[in-house]
Amino acid sequence: MRSSLTLTSICKSFPTPRGRMAVLDSVSLNVGAGGWTSLVGPSGCGKTTLAKIASGILSADAGRVLIGGEDAAHPAAVAYMPQHDTLFPWRSAIENAILSADVDGRSRAEARTEARHLFARFGLSGFEDQRPSTLSGGMRQRVALARTFLAHRDILVLDEPFGALDALTRAGLQRWLSDVWMELEHTVLFITHDVEEAVLLSDRIAVSSPLPGRIRTETRVELPRPRSRVSPEVTSIRAALMESLAEGAIS
Repeated sequence: MRSSLTLTSICKSFPTPRGRMAVLDSVSLNVGAGGWTSLVGPSGCGKTTLAKIASGILSADAGRVLIGGEDAAHPAAVAYMPQHDTLFPWRSAIENAILSADVDGRSRAEARTEARHLFARFGLSGFEDQRPSTLSGGMRQRVALARTFLAHRDILVLDEPFGALDALTRAGLQRWLSDVWMELEHTVLFITHDVEEAVLLSDRIAVSSPLPGRIRTETRVELPRPRSRVSPEVTSIRAALMESLAEGAIS
């Protein structure tokens, strides 16, 4: 049974030489259990800050983080993946993937067996013993995603995981991740500045304002998967979201 993730009235500011700068202003967001909610918005609107608060990496100045409807005292139910893969260069692909097992004190032998099965599902069979420097960007991201899934957390917070990739690799990984999610059914909070990506992947899309970040609109995406980026329905939702972002930028 997957857990829901609820962020309620989250506020966050950071000190600057000119005083405190508000980054998030009363942000509320809900990800249903086993659902996929994406947060889109302009660069610098506080998306990563919100992702880190949801993951327990940062504390909010005000507001609540609820997991399964209860206050989250620690991030034990959440796995966070940053934009860059952060793989350790001295560890093989599979050793990077089982890092959470080492941290949690779980059996390395069992973790490696599980990782090999997941590598097959992720199209990484045969690359288990390769160092990150020998892998393509797309393969490195798949290893990082495998590591996130292997953390055994109900909730995945993915912070622009494809943002540094070329368009072709990104499109392939979007399709692949959608397929994996439909099979494994984790609860996902997905951070992106790519509106089309959000429409292709999400059940619900929240649009953030520029700094300080506020949720301007929320849109449900009730389209069957897999989705085509050239379908009229995807194009229509993308256009409406782009208009909302443009209005927010000049309001």
